[in-house]
Amino acid sequence: ILNTLTRQGEASGLPDPHLGRDMAADKASKIVAEFVGTFLLVLTVGCNVITGQPVFGGISIACVLMVSIYALGGISGANFNPAVSFALALTKMLGGQGGLDMADMGIYM
Repeated sequence: ILNTLTRQGEASGLPDPHLGRDMAADKASKIVAEFVGTFLLVLTVGCNVITGQPVFGGISIACVLMVSIYALGGISGANFNPAVSFALALTKMLGGQGGLDMADMGIYM
């Protein structure tokens, strides 16, 4: 539905509301998205450790991680693990395709 509404807005000639966003707002939204995703993941792991229930521990962690990636991946890339952020920055530094700039890696760490 959202995709249809977006395409109707493009077809009607309405201006894109994201064109006027500045870089500070984009960086702030990335920081908040990374914080929320990391917080949810750490909270879930912590609750599983406290309760000591090994049966559904992995399932609950996987579910929270999946929902966080789908919800926040479009904003920040969903790099909730600092090792992933470092690997992406190293890939870009070595000339690989994709990855993160070294300046942006600090946001994700």
